[in-house]
This record gives sequence, C-alpha cells and structure tokens, in this order.
Amino acid sequence: MVIQPFVSPENRMFGTNAMSHSAKAALAPAPPTVPWHLLAPSAAPGVSEPKVAASGLGDVERQAAALRVARLKGHAELSAGYAAALSAAGGSPALVAAVEDNEPDGMPGRMAAIMRYVSLVAKDPRALRCADIEALKRQGLAFADITELTRLVVFVAYEAGILGDLGLGEAWL
Repeated sequence: MVIQPFVSPENRMFGTNAMSHSAKAALAPAPPTVPWHLLAPSAAPGVSEPKVAASGLGDVERQAAALRVARLKGHAELSAGYAAALSAAGGSPALVAAVEDNEPDGMPGRMAAIMRYVSLVAKDPRALRCADIEALKRQGLAFADITELTRLVVFVAYEAGILGDLGLGEAWL
C-alpha cells in the first residue's frame, strides 16, 4: 500500500511535481514492523510453508479453547456453558477435566499445543514467540487456523470481561 502525500490546491496549480523530492521521501511509508515470520508464508522471501496438510480447527478444539479462556478469566457461568458445549461437541469427560485444570501434558500433541497457545495468548500475549507459532504449524494448523484460534481467544476474553463487568451470570448465557 502506497500512501500518497496530500497536495494542497495551491500546489496543484504548479503541477503534480510541485512537492520536492526530499519532502516526498520524508512522507514515504515506513517499512512494515510486523516480523516476517508472523505474516503469511508468501511474505517471507525464500521461506516456504512447512509441508503439513492444513486440517482446520474442529468443534472440539474450538470449544476446548473457549473453555480454557473462560476458566483463565475466572467466569464460572461462562466456563460451565463452554464445558457443556465441549461435551456436546464430542469432548470426553477426561478432556473436559484436563482443559478445566490446565493440564495440557496429558492431552494429545495437537490439543496440547493448542491449549498452551491459548493459555499464553489469554494470560500474557507479549510472551508469544516464534516457537509457539511453529509448534502449532507442526501440529497441522495453517496460518488461517492460527488466526481463527487467536480471534476466538480474544472474543471469549472480551465476552468474559463484559459479563463480569456487568455482573451478568447464568441468566444471560
């Protein structure tokens, strides 16, 4: 995206090149500050996506992520609702208990990686590192899946915050 400098009507009467070269250079957009490894793979020159088939997020994974965030945010009613949704989506009672107790080590690799990522993003997103993203990619999550997972974490955290701030509980769920 190129940002065009504003040219006032007074400068237009002298032609489109009325602005000096140094002024144009000063107004040029800065290079992107987002690290290349967090962008789409095509944005990194010479770096290709790992050869892992993207499988998308399943309902069990989504509900488990939502439950983990609700538990981390301390909203009991919201947690109960997401625990019921996780069970309804096909999550075993052992999985529900593991997600509620934040025990990712006893989960399968993909679910454990998702739970570690969700906990990190919900508690301390500044601590997120390349290795955390790469762990999800090794488990078959594509860039779009990781983005969806991050959006889910943000939404449930927002939901828990709003419900908590307003003092709304089970009656509103």
